Amino acid sequence: MEKTLYNLRYAFIYEAQIRSLYEAYAKKSNEEGYYALSNFFKDIAQQKKQHANWCYLMLQKLKPNDLISTPIEIGEVPPLESTSENLNTALRIQDNDWRILFNDFANIANEEGLLEISSRLKTISNREKQFFERFKIFSSLFDENKLLKNESVIVWECQGCGFQISKMTLPDDFKCPSCGQLKNYFQKKFLNLSSEENVVWECMECGEEVSVERLPTDFKCSNCGKSKEYFRRKKMESVSERIFGSSNIPWVCMECGNEVYMHQLPKEWTCINCGASKQYFRRKSKSEAHGKSNYSIERREQAIWRCPVCGKEIKVDLPDDWKCPSCGNRNI
Repeated sequence: MEKTLYNLRYAFIYEAQIRSLYEAYAKKSNEEGYYALSNFFKDIAQQKKQHANWCYLMLQKLKPNDLISTPIEIGEVPPLESTSENLNTALRIQDNDWRILFNDFANIANEEGLLEISSRLKTISNREKQFFERFKIFSSLFDENKLLKNESVIVWECQGCGFQISKMTLPDDFKCPSCGQLKNYFQKKFLNLSSEENVVWECMECGEEVSVERLPTDFKCSNCGKSKEYFRRKKMESVSERIFGSSNIPWVCMECGNEVYMHQLPKEWTCINCGASKQYFRRKSKSEAHGKSNYSIERREQAIWRCPVCGKEIKVDLPDDWKCPSCGNRNI
């Protein structure tokens, strides 16, 4: 357990440091006119903040009182340079984070019998790999001078592992370099790097996307042939969702109230705070996620939710405008 204690303390300090670094990179990108990249750096900085929080909570569970004075050596902080150099630095950081750092930490925790912590660190490693793949796309777009042109680009996403690549077309013999799936496993996504909000239509049959203000009357999906009626307008809320078709969803534990931000909870997920399983997490509504500040103090009415299987009871906060569906009463 001694090595994992050190690793968690290291990861907590390290992720907090990289978060601050990416925020500085975001500001520099914005100054140089790379607005989409600036917003993306901000998004990843928030993910780094969440990783640091996870490492801190895991550390507290182990109660490392005997090692609290052990010095942590992080190394030199990368410098703040031009956007081009900052992007290359971020690529090196992300490649190291998923391929070596958190992967090694997960293996060490597993060797020390800390299976839950090992699983959590593996989840972080997988997320870092996803960030790395997205930074590679930005690096490619930067090298092709497309980030300043506000022009459209195409990204192909592997439906087997989530690998993404920016190309106009894929060769017929193309295989996913990550999982080996063939070309037909890749889904075409239409991207717009304009700083202005763009309109994206998504085919409900096959997931094909197209960016255009209005669909022509006789429009048909180029992938599956479905008509205009099969397309719905896709609402984008963040640069990660607008560019990569994914967003971080707030999930809240109904047992202790702990919140995490992930696109999807892993199958074996447990609350890092109280240990409750994935079934105890619910997705927060948009009104909750964008509601009042966490620092406001207010009276919240609660109801008792009883599990029909085991009989366990949980207190659940009710919305401010909640009324009894039977009699309309608000007094509980």
